[in-house]
Amino acid sequence: MRNAILQALNLGDKTADLRTILEKAGTDRWINTELPHVASEYFRREPEKANELFVSALRSYREKVVYAGTLASAVLAISREIPLTDGLLAAAIDLAKRLPGDTFAWRTISRLWQRRDISTAQRALFEGTTVSGSSAISP
Repeated sequence: MRNAILQALNLGDKTADLRTILEKAGTDRWINTELPHVASEYFRREPEKANELFVSALRSYREKVVYAGTLASAVLAISREIPLTDGLLAAAIDLAKRLPGDTFAWRTISRLWQRRDISTAQRALFEGTTVSGSSAISP
C-alpha cells in the first residue's frame, strides 16, 4: 500500500488508482497521514467521481467520532481546499449533526461557514446546526 500511495502522490503519474487507495482507507495504518493528500489529488483529477465518493463516505460514516485515517476524516480535512457542491456540504453538515460531540467535525463545519465562495443556497444548509442547544454557527 505504501508504494501505491507514493505513486499516487507523484503528480506526474496518472496511472495510480486513487479511488482504490481511498476505498481501502482504515485497513492500512500507513495511509493515515497521507490520505488527505490522496483525496485532494483524486478530486483534482476526477472531481465528479471524487465528489460522489466523498459524499458517500460522509453519509455512511457510523462511528461516534471521526477517526484519523478514515476517508471521512480526509474529506473533512480537505473540504476547505476544494469546491463545495451542495451535496458535499450537506453531507458534511449532516455528519456533524450526527456526531454532536466531535470537535473536528464541528470545527470543520465552522470553517466552511466562513468560506466566501459558498452561495446563499448553501448557507441555508447551515440552518439548524446546533450543539447543546446553542448555535454552533452564527451568521
